[in-house]
Amino acid sequence: MQLVSARAWKALAKTKTAQALGFGIRKQMLAPAEPIRGVLRSLRFTISTGCCDRENDMISVAGWDLANFTRNPVVLWGHDTSLLPIGRAFDVGLDGDALKASVEFIPADLPEGGAFAESVYRLAQEGFLHATSVGFRPTKWDFTTDPARGADDWFPGIDFQAQELVEFSVVTVPANPEALIEPAIAMPQPESGEEITGFNEEQARARARRRRALQLAQAMG
Repeated sequence: MQLVSARAWKALAKTKTAQALGFGIRKQMLAPAEPIRGVLRSLRFTISTGCCDRENDMISVAGWDLANFTRNPVVLWGHDTSLLPIGRAFDVGLDGDALKASVEFIPADLPEGGAFAESVYRLAQEGFLHATSVGFRPTKWDFTTDPARGADDWFPGIDFQAQELVEFSVVTVPANPEALIEPAIAMPQPESGEEITGFNEEQARARARRRRALQLAQAMG
């Protein structure tokens, strides 16, 4: 399954192709890891909650399907399936209003992948890494009707009511990289060299949305 950003998936969903083409979604979560007392080289992470996120989406905590993930509970670095995993998940499930998972990291002395997994483990343990990201397949969802969550926008918020966890990763940046197309400070536009300022920020956002939709349509064509 190919995982795409929430924004790219929304563009596909608008054309009714997201489910047909089997795309999944990446969603990032910022929460410090918790040490697990008595379990060597393991940390516990909050990997999803039901709050409204920066994409104006909400994921039902009660709607998680974990059956397939628990059969192959690998934990990745940055959703990169071409790399060896950095660990394996255990004790994955609902904890209050959050989905949490514990991770046993690959031992440092293993010849393949051990050194990198050790680096990730130490960075998370020491508080230099705080973010995880779930990759999931939506099975039941609706676009929001709330104007405050972008109901009238090209990329409205989505209420994910049921979803299958495909994998989760430790990541460096908890926000979607596409958020960078909406800067709040002056910077040149790739097409024209025009600077984006506070005065024309809304116009720049609309232009960026159109550009993303066009790029996605071209890629799919």
